[in-house]
Parts: sequence; structure tokens; C-alpha cells
Amino acid sequence: LHGRRPIFPGDDYVQQMNFMFNVLGTPSEEDLSFITNQKALRYIRSLKKRAPQPLQSLYPKANPLALDLMAKMLTFHPEKRISVAEALAHPYLKSLHDPKREPTCDRKFDFTFEHIPMNKPVIQAFMLEEICSFRPYVENNMKEFVATHLKLIDEPTTKKKKTDAQATEEKGHNERCPIDAGGQQPHTIRMCLLALATLMRGTASASRDLHDVVLSR
Repeated sequence: LHGRRPIFPGDDYVQQMNFMFNVLGTPSEEDLSFITNQKALRYIRSLKKRAPQPLQSLYPKANPLALDLMAKMLTFHPEKRISVAEALAHPYLKSLHDPKREPTCDRKFDFTFEHIPMNKPVIQAFMLEEICSFRPYVENNMKEFVATHLKLIDEPTTKKKKTDAQATEEKGHNERCPIDAGGQQPHTIRMCLLALATLMRGTASASRDLHDVVLSR
């Protein structure tokens, strides 16, 4: 914001790292202690030693408090870097800081979703789940739709004579949720089953298992 351009505009991680060291200076051995990648360590140690640039020389018109906060946020070693809570309480943000509107998260973020193998049915299920979070009635209608068609899928191939009431009820349902002329369930029903598995059990594996079951029928 102060320079109206990125401070470390690298085209790749090596170039960006060099931009960082041009401003922050090359890190000391102590500051390299958290790096576990041996290749990265060898590369950094091979660089020419550079002294840090005063941020005031880069942003001569910036508020001194802003420069102080920036320096603390750009500290190379993560354990020495200012925390989010400390940054919010910094004097530079005094006019914006309101502890009552900045609750602290009481648990760690759950990133297990990043390990879910993505495929077309799972992505479709997640998209439908997102839609249902904004329009709950879609989920309710889908559950009724799927429940009925699950029953149709599980019905034996031998046809039984239906009562007039059953025939009328089925006719009304088919008008709302039509199936194809051959009596086979359309692709839409399969996708609803996949989405419902994710919505009800919250796992991608449920979608994959149900997908295999539906396709095998």
C-alpha cells in the first residue's frame, strides 16, 4: 500500500527469495534453524552476505508506526515474527483495533479437506452442498427425490400389480421427478445420490462408495 506495488515481486520462488534478502538482508545461522529443506539451506548459505535495508529508505513518506509494524511482520524467522494478535494491538492500528469484534479462534483450523481426492462426482457433490447451504429447501427436496428413487432402484425386476392409489401416487411423483422411458434412472438421480452421501455423511469416501453402488446397478 505504501509503495503502490509488491515489495517482493518475484516471478518464481528463487527470484522472490533474492528480493527478500535484498531488503531484509541474508538471514543468520540462527534464523535458518527452522528450515528443514537441505537444498534450500545450501542455496541460502551460498548467497553473498547482504545487509538489511532500512524500510524508511524504501518508504520515506510512510508513518514511522507503519514502518515499525512492517518490520515486525517481515521478520524472517517465524517464531520471532509478530503474531496476529500482537499486530492487531500495534499502535499503528489503534484507530481500527476493536477486541470485541476480533474474537480469537478457540481451535486449530481443519485442513483435512485438502487431502480429499478430487474427481468429478465429488466436486459435483461439494457444489451441491454449497448451494444447499444458501438454499436449505433444495436439500429437503433432494432428500425426498432421492429416497423415492432409491426405492425404485431397489425394486425387484418382476413387476407387481399396483393398486389404483399406488399407481396414482407414482404417476404424480414421476411428473415431479421423471425417469426415462426405459425405466432406468437418469444420470441426475445418480448425482443426487452422490451429493446426498456427502451432505449426510460429510465424507468424500461416502460419495465414492455410493457412486460405485449406483453405477453397478
